[in-house]
Amino acid sequence: MNPLVLHSGVRRTPQPESLPTRYLSGTGLLAMGGLFFLLVGCATERVVSVPEPRVDADFAAYSDANDDAHLVQVSPHVYAAIGYDIGNIGFVVTDEGILVFDTCGDLDRAEKALAALREISQAPIVGVVYSHGHGDHTGGVDAFIPRAAQGTIPVYGGKNYRRYLRESAVPRGLMRAYYQMGYLIPKDITGSVGSGIGPAVGNGETTYQKPTVVIEDTLDLEIGGVQIHLFHSPSDLDDGVSLWLPEEKVMMVGDAAYPMLPAIATPRFEFGRQSWEALETLDRYRAFPIEHMVPGHLRVISGREEVASFLQNFRDLVQYMQDQSIRAVNRRLDHDEAAIEMEENLPLHLANDPNLAERYHEFHWIAKQMYTKAGGWWNGDVVDLVRIPQKERAVKVLKLIGSRSKVRIAAIDAFENGERGWAAELFRMLIVTDPEDADARNQLARILRTIAYDANTSNLRHYLLTEALVMEGAIDLERLPVDVANPRFLEANPDSVLFRAQGTRLDPVSSAEVELVAGFTFSDSGDEHTLIIRRGVIEWRAGRPEGADLRVTFERDTWLQIAGGQLRWLAAEEQGALEAAPSREALENYVRHFDGQG
Repeated sequence: MNPLVLHSGVRRTPQPESLPTRYLSGTGLLAMGGLFFLLVGCATERVVSVPEPRVDADFAAYSDANDDAHLVQVSPHVYAAIGYDIGNIGFVVTDEGILVFDTCGDLDRAEKALAALREISQAPIVGVVYSHGHGDHTGGVDAFIPRAAQGTIPVYGGKNYRRYLRESAVPRGLMRAYYQMGYLIPKDITGSVGSGIGPAVGNGETTYQKPTVVIEDTLDLEIGGVQIHLFHSPSDLDDGVSLWLPEEKVMMVGDAAYPMLPAIATPRFEFGRQSWEALETLDRYRAFPIEHMVPGHLRVISGREEVASFLQNFRDLVQYMQDQSIRAVNRRLDHDEAAIEMEENLPLHLANDPNLAERYHEFHWIAKQMYTKAGGWWNGDVVDLVRIPQKERAVKVLKLIGSRSKVRIAAIDAFENGERGWAAELFRMLIVTDPEDADARNQLARILRTIAYDANTSNLRHYLLTEALVMEGAIDLERLPVDVANPRFLEANPDSVLFRAQGTRLDPVSSAEVELVAGFTFSDSGDEHTLIIRRGVIEWRAGRPEGADLRVTFERDTWLQIAGGQLRWLAAEEQGALEAAPSREALENYVRHFDGQG
């Protein structure tokens, strides 16, 4: 799981929570208060009714059960912090020291978990292990290793951690994460009532420290007489690490396994999430005599038979989705056909296993993404290779139908007949062809809310309720940051990666005929870099350019803020945080070719 930043706090009664006003329009503020736009100029008096806010009963019970922060003793030397955040924390506690396995994603929440542990032990923290690089497992690290102590206490990470760290320097899909995790919607019955893997997310501080000890294969430790075995175990990412206590038969697995539908492929997409490697990890676990399994999310699973049964079904479901997605590609099914068939033919013992329930992602989403990984975006239909764009297709379909009012009536008919998805598609067609159609936007918002309030997975609820607010004008997507990155993640990357990542902000139209050479000097280290704009593309080179149109001198901390989207070039120059030569005009001429950097 890879949320952006997580909120702090323990068990709470959900309270209405407003969005930051900088993301709301004036009409949007009215919508957030429960008032909806009046439908003006409707082609018909029939409208989709405003749904009453509600939560599916099963999902409400599930969310409530996973919204209770508590520390549980798993074995004589192992404790697990559950429900403080969407990610769990494992502790190996001895008289000589404490080893921390994962840190959750929010500094404040990690500090609360540590405070609970301190009621049991005052032993020093002697190390932190990252199960993998996702922020909900690494973001609370400063609670256990203060910045002043960074480098003096080991941080253990998997051998491929640099690859995911590099991805963090090139933000992508941030808007998808806003939608998925419910960052932009209220934390009450009208919005998010839980993340599906723990409490609802919020806006806490996320920290990071780079691993100082890299686990290539295995590593054995001994702390206070307790034997600890760490080993490479790719799963949610290919940098995975697991922890085994042989004497107490405890396995800490991170996101390799958890009592929920396996998110082996998600709509968000992960480069390092591969089913084949994940299956190898799961089968490796099954060779251990595990009595207690501490997952990265949700509850601890205890009892050798229960653990064995869980792992078998979990891996079998991953195997099923992997194999049947490839089989579907080979049989020339498309994405939808493959997902429908995979779900219809899912073995009953897996479909009915409560430990594999859909609470986070939807099964058919995962099935479609598995298909995409197996066969790509193309479904094998050659017409798809010449298919016209969505907007053009919608215009032509409307022309065939004859009028927008017919589509509007058909959409309402579909909704009243229980065909909610089709009704949403029809209203989307009207919006694609006329984004200013206020009636269609508000009708679609009501449909999305109706579906969301009946959803029993967190992400479906979040996606739909977020889009409903967008349709009503309550959220202005154009004012949301889409390429920001945590400077703490960037700090751990080589500067070559950060300079190359600037290409994701380069406007190819503005720079189509441009050739510029910029030189950058870090005043605190003396390091020098070159970045070239060459007719719509960039190139990074190490060292100082002999001739440059622009030379910038600044400290690396300033560079990290600029690279992470926290600070703009011209604002940094105005604040005296950088010097530009030969002039500010040269800096302006350079940065005008990059999105949002003026």
